[in-house]
Amino acid sequence: MNLAFFPFLPVIYRNRRWLLISILIFILGFFSLYFLQEPLGEEQMMGLDEEAMGFFEEIAEFITQTHPTVGALLIFINNLISSLQMLFLGVILGLSPLFTLLLNGGILGLLSTQVIDQGMSVWFLVVGILPHGIPELAAFFLCAAMGLKLGFHTVVSPLPGKTRKESFKYIWKEIISILPVVIVLLFVAAFIEIFLTQYLMHIFF
Repeated sequence: MNLAFFPFLPVIYRNRRWLLISILIFILGFFSLYFLQEPLGEEQMMGLDEEAMGFFEEIAEFITQTHPTVGALLIFINNLISSLQMLFLGVILGLSPLFTLLLNGGILGLLSTQVIDQGMSVWFLVVGILPHGIPELAAFFLCAAMGLKLGFHTVVSPLPGKTRKESFKYIWKEIISILPVVIVLLFVAAFIEIFLTQYLMHIFF
């Protein structure tokens, strides 16, 4: 029987190299901040820090002023849209997942630098990011990996033994296979961020 999807775990195993590439691009975005510090100068970096922190503080304030469940749903919807964008726009040479990985890695690096520069403990980052970051980043990397693969094999080079059209259909079936897991991971991450992460931050900081 020709199923419209593949089993989840074999899809993950087949695409482990794309997952690794996604993680490495994200790490590159994270550490690129350190290379930008010197050419940009201290004043410009401080301006970027303040702008980024102000932006996230506005979002956090808006979310915290709503009902916690509504706040969690808003985070879930925002992250889901970003993830789907990486998947569906990945067909354009994989540019969307590439830039999204670099941007989000850079933002995390920027926030990390801000925390360290202010003399705050590294545990602030661990407690503030790790609980919800594990499922969120797992979903993020899954979508980025499949978006990069879709762009590469439908534009640059088709899968071995397949045409570009056949490659698109094959990868689409893989995408359908991971989507339910991505949705669950993002849903869980959003509620952890609102209910658990904020509780831990309140206790320890």
